[in-house]
Amino acid sequence: MRGLATDARNEPLTNPSWRNLSREKSPGWGINGPGVSAEWTQGGESEWNSAAASADESKASLYQDVEVPRAGQYKIWVRYADWARAGENFMVRVRQREREVFRHEFGAREVVDPHDEVSMYWGWAFTWDASPVATLERGAARISLDIERTAGARRHVDCVLVTNDLEFVPDGRRKPEFAAMRVLREWASKKPTLASLLVESNAERSDVPALWRRPTVAGR
Repeated sequence: MRGLATDARNEPLTNPSWRNLSREKSPGWGINGPGVSAEWTQGGESEWNSAAASADESKASLYQDVEVPRAGQYKIWVRYADWARAGENFMVRVRQREREVFRHEFGAREVVDPHDEVSMYWGWAFTWDASPVATLERGAARISLDIERTAGARRHVDCVLVTNDLEFVPDGRRKPEFAAMRVLREWASKKPTLASLLVESNAERSDVPALWRRPTVAGR
């Protein structure tokens, strides 16, 4: 996603969870990952890095331009750090045709059970939370993670998932299967089986080129 804060060399700023930096030391959205012990004990980030903003940050935006493949109803899931006994509020907004068509605040309520072992040990745990259903048009859209006010704890976002499968519920780092993988799997299951030229039953076939035949050992 674009919008990460950068330093004088135009390199993205870092804001790792174990340092718990203030806005003064790491303004805006920075790179959190790849995480260390707290993240690794939860399977790590969904891909490689995650994004984070300090608790006292009050204005920042991270965004991604996407193409909505078809008009309809969608759910937006976010995997983020749910801090125990503290809010980590941030807004997810969708804009299409130069206007805001959807907004929902995440992190304003606790999702993880307060007796969760990971949360009790680290003070936070990754959780998935879903937005209400969003009606999107087909075509270009901008999805943004916006901070509009300070929070009780740092904002730490790992994954944003937009799906028109309204029954899908992610677990851990699981995401819906990419359509391309489904197409390849179905194609592989239907394609004709090719007979091997190297099995014993084909060893004496006259139509097998000599270069393709395995050399014999002791006449076999």
